[in-house]
Amino acid sequence: MLVRDRVYVRSNIRRSILEVTNSPNRAIFLSPYLTSNTAENVISRAEPNDAEIYTTFLAENFAAGASSIRTLRSLLEEGYDIYHLPNLHAKVVLTEEYASIGSQNLTTGGTRNREISVALTDERDLKSLRSQMARWFVDRFPVTIDMVADMEELLPSLRKLHKDFEKAVQAANLEMASKAETREAERQAWEEEQERKELERQIAAQRQLQVEAEEQKRLELERRLLAEQQLRAALEARSEPMRMAIRSAEVRSAERIFCELVTKGRYKDGDWIGSYGTLERYFKDESFLEWSIESDVTPAQSHSLTKRNRYLIMLLNNGRLAWPALNIGQITDFGVNTNAADPMRIGNHNYLIRLELPSDETSLQEFNVVAKVGPVSKNGTGGLPGIVVRGYFSLSDFTIVDFDFDPEAETVFRGTSELYRFIENDSSAIRNSIIKELLEPFRFEKNRAGINAHEYFNGQGSLFYLQLHEFHGYKFLTAERA
Repeated sequence: MLVRDRVYVRSNIRRSILEVTNSPNRAIFLSPYLTSNTAENVISRAEPNDAEIYTTFLAENFAAGASSIRTLRSLLEEGYDIYHLPNLHAKVVLTEEYASIGSQNLTTGGTRNREISVALTDERDLKSLRSQMARWFVDRFPVTIDMVADMEELLPSLRKLHKDFEKAVQAANLEMASKAETREAERQAWEEEQERKELERQIAAQRQLQVEAEEQKRLELERRLLAEQQLRAALEARSEPMRMAIRSAEVRSAERIFCELVTKGRYKDGDWIGSYGTLERYFKDESFLEWSIESDVTPAQSHSLTKRNRYLIMLLNNGRLAWPALNIGQITDFGVNTNAADPMRIGNHNYLIRLELPSDETSLQEFNVVAKVGPVSKNGTGGLPGIVVRGYFSLSDFTIVDFDFDPEAETVFRGTSELYRFIENDSSAIRNSIIKELLEPFRFEKNRAGINAHEYFNGQGSLFYLQLHEFHGYKFLTAERA
């Protein structure tokens, strides 16, 4: 034994030659096809009397050139025994100490093809192989020189027929390959067409989604614009009593000043800290503090407003109220809540009023003032939770929309219950007090208290007319979209 068991993923002819050469005992060769010089190089390493050769003696093998009739004649003339074994497909080289089993014939082609063989040296494996192969050999019959001669006589015509057959087969193969290429090209073209259609479908679907989205946006914009128009119309209608009151004989008015909303930067110690909105006069020679009021029955009278004082402003487009801080050329910091400085007396109790001016336009359709009225605490430091009154201020009147106990109150005080009954029976006192608190000028402890102009005029545009009015000695301002 030269080397141990091994798998060959290539030709193992060289090892088979060495194993047969070094084996003193009988060698058996199984190969469906035999061709020179490969078969003779391996088989000739065994003596003719110590060798058995099994192959397939078939005319198609010799006509096709798969097996060589010349090789069989040469081996027979040298004295080797050759047998035809029907249905042989195995390729085996077997000695007493070695066996090669695999796909490789003893042919020249077998040395070049992609072959796999297993070399066995285990004694038990070799014994089992001999035993099982012996059952095949029952069907063998010897190949003789006469058989070879008969085959040699037939082969010229068979080879011509086989060549014609090979040509026909080659032509058939070419035709099959051509048809396969055509089908593959058609398949690829079909797939490309499907991909193109799918891409077009996706693009069309995407465009449709975009169209639907744009249409949805358009409808949503129309709905929003319609809602805004309806809301604006509702607010205009709700604030009409306010405009009517201003046009009444009880109100004297100054000439209007043209104004615009401006965004400015705010700095502290030279550092930018943000932006804010302010309402500024359009013509710089006009002043927000100096006005001239005249009427059909009275000559023009000059009226001076106090800088930084808070005067009520009424936005006629939606009825919103605020108390802006006045300067010569700009109005900023619109106050939206305040506490009354002095309590009012109703019945047996003193009450304090806290005013809040709502900003959302939904609320402004119903009320533009929220008054929280509560009894003064025993130590006189502030008002206790009491009644919440919602109403609409239109200058000449304050119409109560609803009133109820303050939901934040944990206890209903005796004065609160008395106030509730008083409002139910006669609300004039509370209404007059609220009107007075709205119209009475005042000054916040902090000059910058309130919201900026952009927040107050939110959504109403950027150009406005500002006008001063006098009503029963009270001065107030109105703003209207230009």
